[in-house]
Amino acid sequence: MAKPVVRLGAVQLAFFIMAAVILVRAAQVQLWAGAGYAEKASKQRTEDLPQPAPRGTIYDRNGEVLTESVELFRINITPSEIVDTIWPLEQIMDLMARELGIPRAQVRRQFRRKFGYLDGPFTSTQVDKLRPIYGIHLKNEFVRSDRGRSLASELIGRPGGDGRAASGIERVLDTLLTGIDGRKVVIKDSRGRKYESPARPNLFPVPGHDVYLTLDAVLQEIVEDALDDALQQYDAESGDVVVLDPTTGQVLALVSRNVDGSNTSSAIAAPFEPGSTAKVFTAAALLLHDRADWTDSVWTENGVYVTEHRTVRDEHENGWLTLEQVIEQSSNIGIVKLSDRLEPEEQYQMLRDFGIGTRTGIEFPTESAGSLNRPSLWSGISGQSMAMGYEIDVTPLQLAQAYAAIANDGI
Repeated sequence: MAKPVVRLGAVQLAFFIMAAVILVRAAQVQLWAGAGYAEKASKQRTEDLPQPAPRGTIYDRNGEVLTESVELFRINITPSEIVDTIWPLEQIMDLMARELGIPRAQVRRQFRRKFGYLDGPFTSTQVDKLRPIYGIHLKNEFVRSDRGRSLASELIGRPGGDGRAASGIERVLDTLLTGIDGRKVVIKDSRGRKYESPARPNLFPVPGHDVYLTLDAVLQEIVEDALDDALQQYDAESGDVVVLDPTTGQVLALVSRNVDGSNTSSAIAAPFEPGSTAKVFTAAALLLHDRADWTDSVWTENGVYVTEHRTVRDEHENGWLTLEQVIEQSSNIGIVKLSDRLEPEEQYQMLRDFGIGTRTGIEFPTESAGSLNRPSLWSGISGQSMAMGYEIDVTPLQLAQAYAAIANDGI
């Protein structure tokens, strides 16, 4: 049997070892792992809830809403939290079914689960009376709404998100339209119920900036309806309408549509050979450089003009036509003969001055510049071809802007 002194020493050693272990563990918890435990405890007691910011509203020139952010809600239900409140469960289910406009049986099914969910989405008016009820958790989000009008939808485009690429005005002006998200800190009890923390100030969301376009919503609706009618009447595959203020160049209405009703951006992004609509640009060059005036005449060969490299035809069998009549009757032969009076650089510069081959600068991400080759790349008949509107490509918007310059006395 061990002596008392030995037993006492063993007990002291055991106490010393235990104290050392406790001190080491305390040091580990406080010094090395303290920050991690504190963060974990904070997460159990509090929750940082993001508060999404609405995007700015896009208006037409007169303040008519074209698209805006609408707040919608989805609902999480924790029945165990609701039981402890003063609200009778049956009354809550009746209230939810009535306010949300859904069958009561659907609400009851969610209350039978540990965690229920109603996807909705529901409007702020629908969920307003549910806000005070513990156990009913509202998750808000903002979605874009055009109020069911869908005016200029392809031009306005959509913001990015949900795996989709941003487009249109929503893409170009995204940094202006996007707001700054806020946050709200709530305290959680042992049951997970959430309460606002008066000691932790909320960071309120900052809405995005509003944007006013040059479009006129009334005019836009008129041209969209007119284009739909024209596509049906002429059995066309697609069409474009561009309406401008010639004194400013501002776009008042713009629509591109396929016969199936789908919208495109072809008025801005899809160039084509303008054909006879380009004859007026050659006439402008002739007048500017004193190669002809409106009364100068040219023989139009009774409708068929055979050259070494091509045969040019007119719709009508005319003889002598003045420059004015060449434009009025859209004579291919007349404009081809007159274009021979121009130097390639003169003809090229006039087309460039009218904006052919350059972007208009409209704030749209996929605008095409069209095409216009430099004179060094022309063939022997390029000048004649361009006079008839070939070997160049323009967008409907470019062509409308060029004609707007004519309507605005050349400016």
